[in-house]
Amino acid sequence: MFWQQFLKSCKNLGRSKARSASVILNMAVDANPAVVQRWATAHGLQLQWYIGHAVAILAAAPASLGTSLDVRIDDYRSPTGQLFYSATTQPSVPTALFSQVQGVGRLSDYKDFHTDYVPSGGLTPQGMLQAYDATPLSAEGINGAGETVVALELDGFNSADLNAFTSRFNLPAFSSSNFVTNGAVAKAEGETTMDLETIREIAPAAKIVYYNLLQDHSATNLAELLIAGFSRALQLYPGAIWTMSIGGCEKDSTFADLAAEAEGVAKAETQGSTVFASSGDTAGFECVPDTSWGSAPTNADVGVSNPAVLPDVTGVGGTLLSVSTAGSYLGETTWFWPFLNEGTSGGQSSMFAQPSWQVGQGLPTPSDKVPRLVRRVLGDGWWHFAVVADLGGLYCSHGPVPSPARQGPDRVSQPSALLRGRPRRELPAFPRGGYRWQRGLAQRGRLQREHRAGKSRCVQPRP
Repeated sequence: MFWQQFLKSCKNLGRSKARSASVILNMAVDANPAVVQRWATAHGLQLQWYIGHAVAILAAAPASLGTSLDVRIDDYRSPTGQLFYSATTQPSVPTALFSQVQGVGRLSDYKDFHTDYVPSGGLTPQGMLQAYDATPLSAEGINGAGETVVALELDGFNSADLNAFTSRFNLPAFSSSNFVTNGAVAKAEGETTMDLETIREIAPAAKIVYYNLLQDHSATNLAELLIAGFSRALQLYPGAIWTMSIGGCEKDSTFADLAAEAEGVAKAETQGSTVFASSGDTAGFECVPDTSWGSAPTNADVGVSNPAVLPDVTGVGGTLLSVSTAGSYLGETTWFWPFLNEGTSGGQSSMFAQPSWQVGQGLPTPSDKVPRLVRRVLGDGWWHFAVVADLGGLYCSHGPVPSPARQGPDRVSQPSALLRGRPRRELPAFPRGGYRWQRGLAQRGRLQREHRAGKSRCVQPRP
């Protein structure tokens, strides 16, 4: 329903002239690749199968793919001017593949995903650790040694900014011994720079991996980008911590798309990984179209962010942090700017039911009739106290990245999963363990750009 309403708001340009179109197949656990391959070959389609995952991607010219799936594929122009193709109706599983395929994803290359930013201000690395009670851990020499943190990103970074940041705050420089780039470094837009710098200040001895999600040129939408990135990260960095400061409206994808993404995350966590993603900064209105920004939200705008919505991902959002005059933690609350539809995000999913393990004080009894609640492991996202980062020689503040935090009623503390070598074995699949064990780490966020379009608000850091 959401997608059909969106297409009605776009201009239909007729039969698609795209060179190729693709769609995700969410495979049955016991699917036989040979059976699916024979069907694809018989219909003139290319089949890409992710080995070890219950996910495949079909690709072909729009006319061929549409005929095979019994749908029409047209070109559209969105209200913001984006050109994209989409099936006019949601494709179903072909009869011949009923025993092999559980669901079909969104047949579209519409790109409504983004990096997530937070407001401006300034805690130094030392001030941030003190505010979140992590100074004692640092004093004990717990510094992330033995850990690998993979930052899955959509933009790039400037090495000069990274070097200036580490030099200013006496942190280990980014070098070949502690920093790896996977994929060509994209154009720096701020988010990745802040992510990398914040990881470095929290866990200075950890190995950091920059992974450019856009290196998979065959991917046509967010789900395909994430699936390819998840598969590659799992192969190259088993047991690593994953962090993502990206997201898109969960309703832009079908359940088959999201289930395929979730399968990749769950597989990574069985090998010891912990996965974090920004839950956004739109106060639960992650599906507001760009053309409606700042207007009164409607029911169609309500939604949570993908990939934070995935059951085995820990969603992280920003808060308004309060500290004492000595810099110690006092408390934090949600924040909300109604006139911009911005604020601490998370909320009820419209795609996933509440998992059986998501129980606790204030939560309903899990059932398939109760929506999954996307929790926020909270961290400061308010510009007066956000974390300092170097961006082109200016020191700007931004919200949370994987770092020490406190999580609402769970009072999460002791950021051992990031700082200490391998205690995470006590916590298989952190989102589940987080409800049973009151331990963990946080955070994702975003640099707040004025009115989401203007220059970043950068100031000198506070001492």
